[in-house]
This record gives sequence, C-alpha cells and structure tokens, in this order.
Amino acid sequence: MSELPTSASRQREQDETASAKSGLPVQLARQLGGYITFIFQNPDLVGRGVEPCWRPGSQHSQRINSDAWALFQEHFMDGWSEWSRKHAEASFWRQHLPAFHTYDYGANIEIPIHPALSTLTRERHDLSDDEDSGHEDKPGSSGSQAGAPVGTGQGRGETPNWLGSDTASSRSIAGPSSGPERGAEGTQANTAYDQMICESEGLRKLNEELSARFRLNNISAVSYALAMCIHTLAVDRGDDAQATEGEVEGGGQVRCLLIDRNQIAREYRRTRDYTFYSQAFSPLYSNISSREPPSFLHSLLSAMQGNMSMRNDGADVLSFGYFQGYSNIKRAVRHSAGDLLATKGYATAGLTVPTKDACLGVATSRKRERALRIIRGQETADAPEESTPFARERRQLDVAIEASEVPYRLEQVVSLNTARLLPHNRTFDTVLRTIFQLMRFFARERESYIHIFRSIPIDIFPTILGAYMRLFELALAEMEGRYTRAGERGLDMAQSEGVAVIDRLGGYMFSGFERHLPKSVLRPLGTVDSLRTRGWPYIDPAVLDLDRMGMLDVSKWPRSGETGRLLLLHVAELRYHYGERVASSREGELLLAQMGHDAFSRPKGVAQLVKVLLEDLWVPQTRGFMARQIRRRLHRAGLMDEAGLPVSHGAIEACDAAIGEWDQSKDAFTWASLERLTGRLSAVSHSLGINVLNIRTRYDCAADMIRVTSRSS
Repeated sequence: MSELPTSASRQREQDETASAKSGLPVQLARQLGGYITFIFQNPDLVGRGVEPCWRPGSQHSQRINSDAWALFQEHFMDGWSEWSRKHAEASFWRQHLPAFHTYDYGANIEIPIHPALSTLTRERHDLSDDEDSGHEDKPGSSGSQAGAPVGTGQGRGETPNWLGSDTASSRSIAGPSSGPERGAEGTQANTAYDQMICESEGLRKLNEELSARFRLNNISAVSYALAMCIHTLAVDRGDDAQATEGEVEGGGQVRCLLIDRNQIAREYRRTRDYTFYSQAFSPLYSNISSREPPSFLHSLLSAMQGNMSMRNDGADVLSFGYFQGYSNIKRAVRHSAGDLLATKGYATAGLTVPTKDACLGVATSRKRERALRIIRGQETADAPEESTPFARERRQLDVAIEASEVPYRLEQVVSLNTARLLPHNRTFDTVLRTIFQLMRFFARERESYIHIFRSIPIDIFPTILGAYMRLFELALAEMEGRYTRAGERGLDMAQSEGVAVIDRLGGYMFSGFERHLPKSVLRPLGTVDSLRTRGWPYIDPAVLDLDRMGMLDVSKWPRSGETGRLLLLHVAELRYHYGERVASSREGELLLAQMGHDAFSRPKGVAQLVKVLLEDLWVPQTRGFMARQIRRRLHRAGLMDEAGLPVSHGAIEACDAAIGEWDQSKDAFTWASLERLTGRLSAVSHSLGINVLNIRTRYDCAADMIRVTSRSS
C-alpha cells in the first residue's frame, strides 16, 4: 500500500541511505567531531556542550543557550584556519569552508501597523536614467496621481509611486525629474523606513538583537516568513454600501475565512503548483500552501526584486518562495504538527494488537500500553478529556470559538542573499525593509486578494469541526470498550479495520492532507468519492459494517496484486508503529482465521496453511525469540572473553550489530546465516556461541515441510 507511511525501521534505513549519499564519510565526521569537542573544551564553554566521551552516532545531546551558541561559533571560526592547516593541501578541510544554519522557529514577533503605512505608496519598478529620460507621463499615469488621497486608486497597483530606496525615481506631470530630486526622495524614503523600524518595538528589538549577535558580513543568506492575520467582521448596514472603519470597530458578527478552491486555482498556472488542505472534509474550502507566491502578489514582488537588484549593481538579491494560508484554528488545536494527537494513530497502535500476541517484546508492549493510556485519557487521570485524542482538540477549539479568535493567516517567505548586497547596503535595516511593502499591500489593497476567500459564520465553521471531533471521539470510545470486553482476543479483523479507518479519517479531518487517505482501501469503501463530491466521511456498510457485530466482506475488499492477500489497513499501521515482525504475525493470524476448516478440504489449501504457519508465524516469532535470548546473554554481567578478561564495550556493540544484521536478513535460518552469526559471536566469547546439534538429518523438519508443501502447491 504505497499511500501509507513506511515503518520506523524502514525510515531509519532510508535516513541512513540518504546520509551515506549526502553526509560526511565516517573518517571526516570523526575529524570534525574531534575539532568540535576541542572547541567545547575552551574554558568559556567547558561543560556546556559536547563532552570528550561522546562519539559520532551516540545518543548524547545537550541544550545550550543562544549566548553559548554564539560563543561556540566565534571560537569555531577563529580556530578554523589553524586547524585546517594541519591537514594536507588536497584534503577536504583545505578545500571547503564551514557554514552555520541558524533557525528560530515560532518567534512570532508582532509588528503593529505603523501610521506611516497610510502614506506609504506601492513600490514600482524603478527606471534607469536612460529609461527615465525618454519617459513622458500620460494622463492617468502614476505621476498624475501623486496628489491622490489615501484610499483612492488602490486597486491592483494603481497607487501613487513612492519607493523606499536610494535610487527611487520621482516624476511629475511637467516631465522627468533631475538627479538631485531623485536622491532627495530616496533619502526621504530611507528616513521613513528607518523611522518605522525604530518606532516598531518588535522590529527595533529584533534589529538590535540580530546586530548584536551576528556579523552580517559572515552571513550568506537570511530568510524569514512574514505572516498577516486577517480578522473578519460582518457589519449589518441594511444596504450594499461599504462599512466604514468606525462601524467595524463598533462591533459586528465574527466570521471565519477559508480559501475558495475555485478562486485560488486562478492564481496559479497549474493545480500542481499548490497543495489544497481540506478543512472539516470540505471539498471546496481549505488551507493552501505553495512553493511560489500567488499571482496577485507578482506585480509587487517583481518590482521589489528589480529595485533591490538595481540598488546592488544588478545582483540577484531578493527572492520570494514558500507561501501558505491557513485558518488560525490550526494553531488553536496544536502548537506544532507533532503536537496533534488525532494524527498519531494511537487508537490503531493500541487497539489492534491482541494482548496474547507472542511477538510483543518488552519495548513493544510498553509502546502499546502507552498508546492505550493516551486513548483512554489516563495521561491526565484527573481530567481525561485533556489528553484524549479528539476530546483534547475539541476543548481547545471551544476556547478559540468562545474568544472569537479565528483569524486567517497568510505567510510569505522572504529570502535575501546578503552576500550579494553592496557593502553600504549590508545591514539588518535592509533585511527588514521588505516587510513594510508587504504590510502595506495587505493593509491597503484588500480588493487585490480578498476574492480568494469565503466568509463563513463562526457558528458554521469551525463549529462543524467541533461536531466532527465529538463524533470521532465517541466512535473510538466505543471501539475501546469492545477491545476491553474482548479480553485477550482483542478486536477481530472487521473491527480492527474500522479503528484504522476512523484513525485515518480523523487525521485527514485536521490536516486536510491526502496522505492520510490510503486510496487503495478507502476507494472500495466509497469514502474517497464521498469526500470529493459530498464532503462526508462515508463508509459503505456493505463492505465494512461497524455495527456491534462487525462485518467485513472479503469478496469486495481490495487485495494485493502480488500475493492475493487482503490489503489490511491496520496491518500496515502496525508495520509503521511496531515493525515487520508484529505486522506479519497479525496478518498471519488473521489469514489462518480466515482459512478456517476450508484449508483442509484440498491439498492446495493445506499447502497454503503450512506456508502461512511457517513464513508468517513460526519464522518471525522464532527469530524474535532467538534475538532476545542472545542479546540477554550478551548484556548480562560478568561476560568474559577467551583470555578471561571482561568483554569490551566495542566488542559488545559489534555483537549487537551482528545480531541486528541476522535479525533483518531474509535467510536467517539457513546454515550459512546461522554459522556466520555463530562465528562472529564466538569470536568475542564462547558463552555466546550457538550449539549446532548434529543428530538431525541434513534438512530439519521445518525445511522438509516447506519443500513438500511448495511441490504440492
């Protein structure tokens, strides 16, 4: 099922592969680690970071404050030249320079709208002297509107020209401006920008902190996201006239904004240029994200890019990348993506593994028990709703609705290649100046972008989202009750699939991300088509009935094209949470139950039954048992080597790696694989060896059974 996330072990393998392709070779990593350790032995940093006993690949970590981090960077760069000269001329360290990536997520510095924004005009493409000398203003041009009052001609770039730059051009009806006038206006514009930065407490503090902490000459690029929170009120005037600012401030009905899918589609050339995140299962209203800005920003951003380039001798300095829009409801129900309980699949992880499963080790059992505690609300026993999935999010949503805190948030990422700035422009003032043109656009040119929104009364959205949360909360509570009453048997196949489907739909309800919808399973259930056409999480009861008895029609359920087995959603989830061993055991158990007595009615059925018993149950369970027993023997106290000395930590790690390789191998029970494992373990200590009994025939019973059943099938 390609739509499902990979297992944790598979993800680790992919990460290791990616690291092998893009990371440092082991030898270079050790050299760099040694230099970092040396820096932290400085008297100013000792005990505040990496310690000499740490090694690459270990799990050690330590948090340091920003002052210690800045001090580390300073010592790191000051000593780099001397350290790199110790290596050969052709070495990696002599041919490369280090770079630090500083990331400050969630700072959320508030920038109040400055009064000067009311007189700030839209930035336009600045003209060079050659272009400006041949230009003649025409009636209706920006030059003829220089005296227009604020609030007129503000639609889609029809505002007067006023550039915040040193080379801003100023034109009048009489003709082109002279050089001195242009320089005077540029100075005036710079003064206005500087004034807004100084009088905005958040920006002023940010500017001071950045200037004190970083040397901009040593920084190659700076990126930040400018977020605009849009609040909406409906004012009842009884006519179609536009509400005045005083009427809005006097009160009105709070409304919630969502982006209209049909409207945002007009802002991009192709549908694949943006991602649509459905809200509360709506196929039309949503949040969005894109790698590029929408078209209503193109004119302004193009002018800003061109003017920044002209002020820096044609260098490509300014760029605008990732753009997203989302309802602040998302921030109300979770602080970060990892904080949303409803998308973690805790119900599937806790309720679909029978208590009697022999493949569950200690770590796996603890993980399952934690998942059960979460879905039962036992993490906060005095107030279960505060930690139960869906109930927790519903409570937080109710708080946001009661406070009418439901604005819509638009974010635009701004990036500056500061290394290409001219020396006199390389300041944090230059970095921050871009903010004001975007603030002005969203504050004064509302008609340029308001068409992408749909205004919804707050008692419809997000109230309907809270109703869905309650529905999913009750559904999972019912499934948890069935699991408890079933005892060791746990939930059957139909009910387990029901839990997995509910989990997936619940995650999709919050995120709107189609990755939560495995179409290979949900399309036969009618769920995918229902969501796209009606916005309702429908499950066809003829295929999966979640009534008290629970029923799954295997004749209509999707099957794997390779093996012909049922594509079980909860098995794929177990593979993600617990790994291949638990998932295979669960799948084999369900397959045996599905075969029943019919397996013995014909030889082919018996062969399939034995194949499932051996490959899906006996092999993974025996492999898990052997790995646990060998590791238990390896880590027991008093383990001695052949010379009678305690086994070193490095030797134990090597044995652990050998056991892991054997455990993950596909031919774990071949003689070659077992002898290879025994040889590596016996080289460390004879007590770790596996005694091979020679009293059996060349092929043991299991191998004979596999061979015979394979022939008969």
